[in-house]
Amino acid sequence: MNANMTRFLILSIVAAIVVATPANGTDISGDVWGVWSLDGSPYNMIGNCRVPPESTLLIEPGVRVEASPGCRMVVDSNAVFLAVGIESDSIIFTGVGDAHWRGIDFRNSDDSSRMKFCVIQSIVTENYHNGSIRITGCDIAIENCSIRNNISFFSGGGLSFYNCNPRISQCQIQRNVATCYIIGWDPGYGGGIYLENSDAIVERCIIVHNRTSGGTAVPSFGGGIYCTNSNPTIVNCTIANNESQYNNPFVPPYHFWEPAGIYSDASNVTVVNSIIWGNRGSDLGNFGGGFEISYSDIGAVFPGAGNISIDPMFADTSIADYHLLFGSPCIDSGDPDSPLDPDSTRADMGALPFFHQTGFDDNEFLPRNFTLHQNYPNPFNARTTISFELACAGMVKLEIFDVTGARVATLLRESLDAGHYDIIWDVADISSGVFYCRLNIDGNYQSKRMVLLK
Repeated sequence: MNANMTRFLILSIVAAIVVATPANGTDISGDVWGVWSLDGSPYNMIGNCRVPPESTLLIEPGVRVEASPGCRMVVDSNAVFLAVGIESDSIIFTGVGDAHWRGIDFRNSDDSSRMKFCVIQSIVTENYHNGSIRITGCDIAIENCSIRNNISFFSGGGLSFYNCNPRISQCQIQRNVATCYIIGWDPGYGGGIYLENSDAIVERCIIVHNRTSGGTAVPSFGGGIYCTNSNPTIVNCTIANNESQYNNPFVPPYHFWEPAGIYSDASNVTVVNSIIWGNRGSDLGNFGGGFEISYSDIGAVFPGAGNISIDPMFADTSIADYHLLFGSPCIDSGDPDSPLDPDSTRADMGALPFFHQTGFDDNEFLPRNFTLHQNYPNPFNARTTISFELACAGMVKLEIFDVTGARVATLLRESLDAGHYDIIWDVADISSGVFYCRLNIDGNYQSKRMVLLK
């Protein structure tokens, strides 16, 4: 082969590579595997895609996958799907423009499949039991993902799991809908998550503003999570402001609300260190199953160690900010045997740990922030001392609440100068129980959990 022929072949190969990854991205359809790199992004799904059996698809951080209307990706049996972004460079799965696509379907895929730091949005599925992201027979790990603004018919507006044991951690699952497929007689189950024969671990997830809706006179359940024949464990999650609605044009008031936080159908649901609050209708629903709940804040009082029913004091639910405000009763109120929060304090309830901010100026005797100390002794019998410090003068209110949120006592309500204060609470006429002391300084709060034993 002469030099000119060699040069021609090299140029031809380079030209072929350029055509495969044009400036406006890479078109994909049919069987796909290998590596999707940032250089080829966006990947334009112009037809249905499949990761074939025994193959692997790796999607690198920063890649954007844009699906044409009606397209769906299938991850076939024993195939490995690895979409692993990083915090500063997520992987985006979305429709082209305002178009809707049909999501991702894992069919007995390899258990090593993983999605991390991904955004999955704009899915509208078809048929029954589809789920925007449907996982069957695959113990997938889904971490640090945002799953939002998706619609599935019948079940699993955000995620649906069948016959598997997935782990879902540190995800935001919000504004997804599971709705009826044929208007008139279909229900909707699991606006955020649907579990069937699946023992999932769900930890530090925010599951909010999801919805189920049924057909005419057909109830829907589990706007946040719906479980059937499953035994999930839910740890440090915030499940709030979800709803389950159905309409009946023949019966006033025509719009009805069903249990919307978590619904247990022949399932045993374990909940620890979580907040289940403000779900329209009710926070919990049960049909032939049950709940084991501890150290959690629930809208209605629920039996169990450490449970409370007090406003968790979210920062701003209108913009889905579910951080805890200073003084929330959920701060330092989780299971004392749980791992410490990142600030080395007792575990909080909910998905977003509160970071305590304390500090003293070495040149001053006054604290920069007002501080409520743990009462002493605790547990206590006849009386206990509640101490606090003020950095500056202010209007002070010191109140005691029980686990239902009812005010038991107001110990202090006056303007005080900066300094250290000790207040004694005499409990001669009060029965044993768990109480919360809340210190209010000019509209800012701190609270502590107290145990009275007689």
